[in-house]
Amino acid sequence: WGVSNRQQAEVVRAGFHGWTRVSPITGEPTLHYPQWRRSVKYCVTGVVMFMQVLFMGGMVAALYTAYFWIQSTEMSLFYNLALNLACSTCWGISLELLNWIVWYRVATALNKFENHRTVRDHEERLIVKIFIFFFIDCFLWFFLLAFFHT
Repeated sequence: WGVSNRQQAEVVRAGFHGWTRVSPITGEPTLHYPQWRRSVKYCVTGVVMFMQVLFMGGMVAALYTAYFWIQSTEMSLFYNLALNLACSTCWGISLELLNWIVWYRVATALNKFENHRTVRDHEERLIVKIFIFFFIDCFLWFFLLAFFHT
């Protein structure tokens, strides 16, 4: 089919901004964004992800405390089941809302903030961010249960 020697062209993303400079390779003017500025923005992204871990850890701790309180009090089976169902429902709804309304938008905003030059870099980093946000959101509960449940 004639595609074995095909090279993929790097497409500059429309939202990319930077300073014009002469390329040392081609001699043509190109947009440039310093790596040190992007590195600072990566640090901001890391802080935001750490804040997400703290926030989700707090939510898990609150729900876990509620679960233990429900189990430790003497109440009828109906109330016990109803409160457990309420906690589970609250967790499920908050996961969906946080994943698709909050964390997806935060990941998209952080990715745009990092100002990636090519469409490929932009999309790859967005996929990684969304995966990390969703992984923390969905599976932190299980890690905390596995390591702190006695």
